[in-house]
Amino acid sequence: MPPRIRPSPTARVEMSPSHREVLWYKRPREALVKASIKEKTAEVTTARLPKKKETLQVHTHNHARNERQFVLPSTTDLKWILGHPKKTIAIAVREGKPALGYTFVKMRRPNKTRKLKKLVNREPRPYLKYQSQPSTPFSDPKDQKKFTKQIRKSVNKMEKAGLKLRFVANRKREYVFDPKTMQFVRK
Repeated sequence: MPPRIRPSPTARVEMSPSHREVLWYKRPREALVKASIKEKTAEVTTARLPKKKETLQVHTHNHARNERQFVLPSTTDLKWILGHPKKTIAIAVREGKPALGYTFVKMRRPNKTRKLKKLVNREPRPYLKYQSQPSTPFSDPKDQKKFTKQIRKSVNKMEKAGLKLRFVANRKREYVFDPKTMQFVRK
């Protein structure tokens, strides 16, 4: 019997609806399993809990063509990590159907969550005010610099709180992660 061919995680993400956030779980060396029950445009409202050997949660952050990318984990994502410190989150950043890249988030030391709890209980992400502006590109270069500076500041806070963030671009679609703008861009 020939081996069963399963779609890659990126292919599975790109097959999902582009106007909704979708959630999957994954076991090592197995295919993604859809876990979202109620999906909305901005978030998954209901999802089942991960089973014992499911070590990776994959979900999408969607945005329009000229909108700023949502590459960092939301407060909901950080709370999920607190509840499941030994698991990893992969955020698929999408522009329509194609996945531009992934942000992997993991606890460095799963037993030490005190700093992360403090970070989650504080005010929402400071870069959110720039994220929620209209989807037009920055009209003033100073705004782009402020946005990038605040994202870097948020990344530093998350890393000090014990998280490990890794940005992986979708090279098949010719994207790279630009550390200057903190966005996935075409080569």
